[in-house]
Amino acid sequence: ITERLVCGDIAGLKAGQLRYTLLLNEGGGIVDDLMVGRAHAPDRQHLLYLVVNASTKDGDYARLADAAGEEAEVVRLDADRALLAVQGPEAAAVVDGLLPGAAELSFMQLRAFDLEGGRVVASRSGYTGEDGFELLVPPPLISRLWDVLLADPRVKPIGLGARDSLRLEAGLPLYGHDLD
Repeated sequence: ITERLVCGDIAGLKAGQLRYTLLLNEGGGIVDDLMVGRAHAPDRQHLLYLVVNASTKDGDYARLADAAGEEAEVVRLDADRALLAVQGPEAAAVVDGLLPGAAELSFMQLRAFDLEGGRVVASRSGYTGEDGFELLVPPPLISRLWDVLLADPRVKPIGLGARDSLRLEAGLPLYGHDLD
């Protein structure tokens, strides 16, 4: 199914690998850009993680569900998960302090980590031109993780505008802003 939806090689993704790709319409035109990752755990190889753009997520998920039909199930986790991005030269040290072993991930790799009884999926996939991680966090841990991050003097909260400035400087397009 994914090979009909995106232009990247998703079938060839190895365990724990992440790929930037484009979501396509039926005619091969671009609908959006997104990240697709194959789960790291051997018993989860049938699962793909998708990170879509927040402003276009409903249309993206509708396109995915329509294309999947009865062949696959699209399960949305965006309603009960938060995605926190930790970007910059200290990102690996900060995230590794919370999720030991995260710094061992190479660029465009992901893995699930246990944190205080919850499961956090960390991907080393900063889309800013800087080293960085995106953390998919379950509800019981969101506030706690946010507070722990802000207590670290190396961490400062910024908005998407600042991330977009870095992304633009690095020449990384975002669909709907720099690419259509």
